[in-house]
Amino acid sequence: MCGLVGIFSSQAIPDLAAIITRMNQTQHHRGPDQTGTFIHPSQKIALGHKRLSILDLSHGIQPMTDCDQKYTLVFNGEIYNYLDIKSELVAKGHPVHTRSDTETLLYAYKEWGPACLSRLRGMFAFAIYDHGDNSIFLARDRLGIKPLYYGTHSGASKSGTGAQDQFLFASECKGILEYPGFDRSMDMQALSDYFSFMYVPAPKSIYRKIRKLPAGHWMKVNSQGDIKIQQYWDLDFTVDEKLSNPENAKEALASCLNESVKCHMESDVPLGAFLSGGVDSAAVVALMAKNSGKKILTNTIGFENKDFDESHYAADSAKALNTEHHHYQVEANAIESLEKLAWHYDEPFADSSMIPTHYVCAMAKKKCHGRIIGRWRRREFCRISAIFFRSF
Repeated sequence: MCGLVGIFSSQAIPDLAAIITRMNQTQHHRGPDQTGTFIHPSQKIALGHKRLSILDLSHGIQPMTDCDQKYTLVFNGEIYNYLDIKSELVAKGHPVHTRSDTETLLYAYKEWGPACLSRLRGMFAFAIYDHGDNSIFLARDRLGIKPLYYGTHSGASKSGTGAQDQFLFASECKGILEYPGFDRSMDMQALSDYFSFMYVPAPKSIYRKIRKLPAGHWMKVNSQGDIKIQQYWDLDFTVDEKLSNPENAKEALASCLNESVKCHMESDVPLGAFLSGGVDSAAVVALMAKNSGKKILTNTIGFENKDFDESHYAADSAKALNTEHHHYQVEANAIESLEKLAWHYDEPFADSSMIPTHYVCAMAKKKCHGRIIGRWRRREFCRISAIFFRSF
């Protein structure tokens, strides 16, 4: 993952560079490989980026500006079909030279504007500053895999010329909260939603002045501070008559899963998976093995309490699939990680997989990237909420 952050102000901010650097640094954990900032000469626009290098490690440095100095991009995610899109763009005369999906995304927006979103296959959140009409365009992937928060701040101008408004955005709430004087008051409706759903659903956040861009939506903010939000995708429930036949449906599902896993495996760093031994993770690892000439790195978590321990299923799957398997036993003091988890999640979140996910990610950090399914005792949910609310 990477981290992005930005400021779009109605008036010049003298210390803009220092502010965007601090906001960007709060998300260092999202991208320790490279740090970049863009400061517009007007001192009204700033972008920051923290990069975790996955594709084209020598290029893809952000913020990235096109050859005509018209658009500047910050991007978090992966575009799995970027090579196909790149071929189209090169045929149209765009100078896309690198293997970076970042460069492909930048020129895709330059060629098609918001319509480029229908061509993208992947998980993403990105922001593009348009130097020509002085606006910011932001978008989030179809299912909201990658996070994107935004907020507004109003305050007196240091020059004494009146009110000063800022539009702020980041991959995490903490990036926005780092802006000096930002309102941290709680959204009580969001709090009610949390107790109903065990998380805060979009577009709300636990903070009154911070919102989430909904999945499958884009937004545009102009120099007057006007905000337009538009949905570009929704799930299609149209029935395919061919799939009413069980055999056709089975073949279609197998083909779809295989093709999806295969396109996710494009990477210039070691790849692996989180393996619980359940049907979904085992199926993903099996398809990874099918599409790779090397052993797949797999990682799993075990518990002392046998009622919650599924590591033996993972071990059986790893043996059957001939993976390079790594196991980590979570000790009884796992509760000590809650303070750190509360800091990472930014707002109340009660997902039972957070503890094992935290530990298995720590184990896999130096070896691979992947996913996991885990469980955690529900009686501990209130602990992480209490830790978070102490920050107000």
